[in-house]
Amino acid sequence: AVFITDAESAAGRAADALRALGAGVIGPPEDLSPGLSTEERLVATMNHNLAALRKDFGCRRILCEGGGRLALFLLRHGFAQELELHAAPLVMGDEQAVRVFSGLNPENLSQALRLKLLQRGILGEDTATLYSC
Repeated sequence: AVFITDAESAAGRAADALRALGAGVIGPPEDLSPGLSTEERLVATMNHNLAALRKDFGCRRILCEGGGRLALFLLRHGFAQELELHAAPLVMGDEQAVRVFSGLNPENLSQALRLKLLQRGILGEDTATLYSC
């Protein structure tokens, strides 16, 4: 197992205990410029984390399970080559519900993020759709 965490936690006793058990612990890069925007800091941190996963742990494929904000961030910055969407046959109808994707507000179709359908399937009552980016 590999844990990705903040700098303080990566340098703490709990992280040392995890390492002693054979787990990996990755903290953020130490050389982040304070003048970077939040998004620039996130991109630099993701580059650091992915490089560490490849170099230190031999990871070539990584599953990132999260919400629409994470998915859109990974897609927009080229960190994801595929996107798999799972949907259940449920209608919630809540006005406060989180959208499938958040963080992109195109003004027209030419600004939309385009994906290519690779595969569709049924998993029990749910559907799964695989796209390439």
